[in-house]
Amino acid sequence: MDTKNFNWKWWTKEPIWIVLLVSVVVRIIYLLFNYPLWWDSHVYIGMGKYIFSGGQIGIWEMFRPLLHPFILGGIWKMGIDPILGGKVLDLIYSLIIIYLTYILALRIYNKTVAWLAALIVSLTPLFVMFTGIILADPLAMIFGLWGLLVLVEKKGSSTKVALTNNRIHLFFSGFLLFLSFFSRFPQGIWFAVVFLVLLWRKSYLMEKIKQLTSIGAGFIIPLLAYLWFNYYLYADPFKPLTSGSFIVTTATWMYGTGITYYLTHFFLTTPIYLFFFYYLYGEIKSRNWDETKIVIILISLLTIIYFTYVPRKEPRYFATILPLLAIPISYSLIKIYHHLVHSKKPIVTPTFFIIFCVLLSLIPITFISNLERVPSFKEELRGTMEQYQIDGPILSSNPLPLSYVDNTVITLSGMEFAPQIYGQNKGKYALLLINDCDLSCDPQDQACSKVREDLFNSILAENKEITSKSYIIQRTGQRCTYTLYLSSK
Repeated sequence: MDTKNFNWKWWTKEPIWIVLLVSVVVRIIYLLFNYPLWWDSHVYIGMGKYIFSGGQIGIWEMFRPLLHPFILGGIWKMGIDPILGGKVLDLIYSLIIIYLTYILALRIYNKTVAWLAALIVSLTPLFVMFTGIILADPLAMIFGLWGLLVLVEKKGSSTKVALTNNRIHLFFSGFLLFLSFFSRFPQGIWFAVVFLVLLWRKSYLMEKIKQLTSIGAGFIIPLLAYLWFNYYLYADPFKPLTSGSFIVTTATWMYGTGITYYLTHFFLTTPIYLFFFYYLYGEIKSRNWDETKIVIILISLLTIIYFTYVPRKEPRYFATILPLLAIPISYSLIKIYHHLVHSKKPIVTPTFFIIFCVLLSLIPITFISNLERVPSFKEELRGTMEQYQIDGPILSSNPLPLSYVDNTVITLSGMEFAPQIYGQNKGKYALLLINDCDLSCDPQDQACSKVREDLFNSILAENKEITSKSYIIQRTGQRCTYTLYLSSK
């Protein structure tokens, strides 16, 4: 390469392109590890197949938003492998999110804050992890950030920013925030915060009503269409929302618990994000509030509070607010650095502070290195179906078949529902797939353990085992076994 003709000056003036290039390289390397899909990933693919097959194959779970499965189903309908297509989309989504983070931070602060915020988001292991597992969060992040970006505008030639008064922009923002909600229901927090901030702002009553009507119409009109769709299907417009609220209260022993869970499993494991609280303290102390800062802070705080309240706790639930946390963190780091540079007797040297921040950013790398590679059982499933020429329904404790075969799949849905679903489908399935770890009980629930024992006895007595495969969950030492059965009836 001729370095004399390479425009290094342009790259240093536009560091976001360096950030995006690094992001692509990191994610391609991560994708080469080929980590297995998650439970929810298989369900989204199955729902997409259900939508585009008219319910002939796949699965339907009413409590899940429909936008992400609709896109995956469209990919499948075009003849593209939904796993491959989903992974490519994840890579594209991640780059869009990084770029939107940069643009939003640039509009609120400056270029230095913007590229550093984009870099923080890009290299956060929790965010990198979403590349290739085909979950709905990245899509929700794109529409959420885009919705905020449409709202935030500079006032004239000044450096001050505020939420727009333009009613077309407000309508479009409301619609984008609906799409974020339609990808992941808790994203409704974003719209609620924006609406409340606009309600609280000082303006003439008629102007405020017009603004609220504009953004409200953008969100509520498509929401009403969705609620009508729910009423048509379930005779209850809020059924998906209430069902989703119920699901997060089940099998809680398998997830994190406690009010300090996210402190210990997110902020202390990704310590660079602790600077958000430094930023929050500084803003409260200075009382230098503006609408954009209030929106970013409130969305972040209410999301943290909401998921702290939800019984099921997982660090991945914080993924959608990573860009909103990274922007104030980037501002805080640069502010501290400049303070150290201009201080006659700094507590630490600016160089030490940079090294310290780099080390804080490197600590979470162990998060990715510790991710387990649980066997997919894909080859065994496909081999058995080909050998026995199975084209009928599959009864499964796990949604895994949804991604790999185009059959109707009925899931046992955990121990709470498994005995009933198994009983209802006796003699109706062509293949039975059981992972014994999918059907677990609360260790303290003796009644559930007895029901589980009876269920497995029935499965062994009423089905013929074809093949099995065991693995160990390193984190817990638990042994799990996938088993394929043919019905003996």
